[in-house]
Amino acid sequence: SFDPLFHDEPNGDFHLRSTTGRWDPSLTNWVADGEHSPMIDLGNPATGAGSEPFPNGNRRNLGAYGGTNQASKSRTDLWLTALTMNDGGVLKGSNVVLRWASGNADGVLVTLQYSSDNGASWTNIATSLPASDGSYVWDSTEFPDSFGALWRVMAEGGSGVSDPINTAFALRNNHQNFYVNDAYAPGEDIYATADGDDGNDGLTPSTPKRTLQAILDTYDLEGGDKVYVDTGTHASASNIRIIWSRSGNEDLPVVIQGNTNGPFTLLTGAAIGMDVKASNIELRHLAIQGSNRGILMETNHHAVVEGLTVIEATTGIEALGAEEIQIRNSALWKNARGISLHNTQTSVLENLTFALPSLAGIHLDNTVSDTIRNNIFIPASGAYAYDVGAVTSLLQNAVMDYNLYDFTYSGSSNLFSDWVWTNNLPGLRGWQLAMSNDYRSAFTHADLVNPDYPGDLHPRSEYGRWTNSTPVGGMWVSDATTSWAVDHGRPDQEFSQEPEDNGGRLNIGMYGNTVQASKGSTNVFFETRSLSGDGQEIRVSDFQWPWPLVWSAHLVPSSEWVQVQFSADGGASYTNLATVPAYQEYYLWQVGPQHAADNGYWRVVGVNDTNLVATSQPPPFQVILADLGFLTSPRPVSGLMRFLWEGGRPGKRYEIHYSDDFGQTWHLWDEKFNGPAPINRSNFSIQSGEAQVEYTFEDRTSYLRRTRWYRLLQFDE
Repeated sequence: SFDPLFHDEPNGDFHLRSTTGRWDPSLTNWVADGEHSPMIDLGNPATGAGSEPFPNGNRRNLGAYGGTNQASKSRTDLWLTALTMNDGGVLKGSNVVLRWASGNADGVLVTLQYSSDNGASWTNIATSLPASDGSYVWDSTEFPDSFGALWRVMAEGGSGVSDPINTAFALRNNHQNFYVNDAYAPGEDIYATADGDDGNDGLTPSTPKRTLQAILDTYDLEGGDKVYVDTGTHASASNIRIIWSRSGNEDLPVVIQGNTNGPFTLLTGAAIGMDVKASNIELRHLAIQGSNRGILMETNHHAVVEGLTVIEATTGIEALGAEEIQIRNSALWKNARGISLHNTQTSVLENLTFALPSLAGIHLDNTVSDTIRNNIFIPASGAYAYDVGAVTSLLQNAVMDYNLYDFTYSGSSNLFSDWVWTNNLPGLRGWQLAMSNDYRSAFTHADLVNPDYPGDLHPRSEYGRWTNSTPVGGMWVSDATTSWAVDHGRPDQEFSQEPEDNGGRLNIGMYGNTVQASKGSTNVFFETRSLSGDGQEIRVSDFQWPWPLVWSAHLVPSSEWVQVQFSADGGASYTNLATVPAYQEYYLWQVGPQHAADNGYWRVVGVNDTNLVATSQPPPFQVILADLGFLTSPRPVSGLMRFLWEGGRPGKRYEIHYSDDFGQTWHLWDEKFNGPAPINRSNFSIQSGEAQVEYTFEDRTSYLRRTRWYRLLQFDE
């Protein structure tokens, strides 16, 4: 762009200034100016000069008077004007078109030159080009990058006529690192080697800028660029704004990165810690404290947040109308809401730790295709894991699994405020069946070192836990317990960054697949996780809803399958329920009368390796069809007394006694009256798989005995 040099723009005179002659309406005459507009003779050369007065350069002017008899007059000497990048910007690539304009240049040859130091020195781009060509395709990759680049067109032959562009541009064929630091702190800073100062260029470790905003305002960041913000507290009263033009591209995002050893690059003071409009950008290893919103992402796409810690904000991270954002390996610590998504699509929320939100960990509003996986939720008192109002379909339609819910502080196991348990089924089972989702997740204690800020969100581990984090490192210690978060993430997700020994599986929470992940067991095994060790009673009223039988596989070959088996007799014998892949890790068991059991267990057994077995823990569960009792009173049928009873259980022996003296004495029938039909048995055992919802008994000796009483007795075999 150029200043057109109108004569008197405020008063509406748009005649172009000319050293040769400009029409002055107030004088109705031609006058000469001290400067010459670059818009003269820049029209389409194919259209000619029209009615422009001589000298007109045989090319019409731009603007209102081009091609008219009031057009400003042309120069009569040789002139050149560099056009491309005159107002600055960014250039890159091997086919950059440099354009220029010329006048009175018949037979003139020109040289194009490049300067990487704001014009202090020049290097030839091309020589002996006809001035009339007006353009040249430049392979800029053969020249050094610069943020103070210029180019110029220069006449050959000693005339001295040349024209450089007016504003420096950036030549960016390579990625650039930028540096931000507060006061230099040896032993703490990991990127910069000097104090930060916004007067520095920010391009080297020894010349860091003081503020991130200064980098963003000074430079037009490109895909592949990295901004390193060093250790320290970076206070700002103004929001850090990352505008859309600071976007990267899908293959090469722009990265803004703090200290990777922990939350040691702290941004404070602004209402919005980072206001992000850019797309294809990654925000890594930063900490933000005390803002209304830690990060606001609006109408952008392909934004990644990783290794972030947001502390004591109203909303940790908020996204509005964004697409394909990813928030991973981050801590949302003591915020009102950890993450709030509005009108977003295909968001991924993985390996996050929501520590003590006062309202909810995740708020969803009109979102589509969310992924919520491998996260730890520890709601504060009265808070919830999720806030979705009554729109449960947002969670039902999400990909949601491998999460850990710790209600130690909240005082409730409700996952969101308007939750109504499916058919009054409480706990994890009710949640899973209502959502048709989250089957591999757990309600359990997270066993983090200290979830209260400023504590420590590392999961405990007998095998090794990272501790004593400093800006430059830490150390490993061992604990007496191992958190369930260790080695229980999605089994097919990447875990290669976790240190050995890592149990061959991703950890849950913010440290999963990071160098600070707590270590795990190297043993190969299954573990059962539901209907295990709690003496659960399953009754007929539960039969309409399946029971998720959930297990975990550890270092088991990915090709392994398992048989899911049930025992009604304390493990003496098992029947097969299903054969499924080992890493499916759950089976929906539709319980029925045939599964009645006082001493129930279930197990998974490897198909290829039958030595891989995991059995539910004692005390056993019970499948109870009913408590022992009468369903109907005795009544005569064909002259014999008959009644229905319930509560028979496998592995028990039953006797039916009668009394003809109103219960004073009781009798057991002689063996000859015990059958032969099942309806007539009064002394019998129920075998595994033979239990019924109800039983019928007919008294063969009760003819005309209308006052006979009966009782049921149960005995252990």
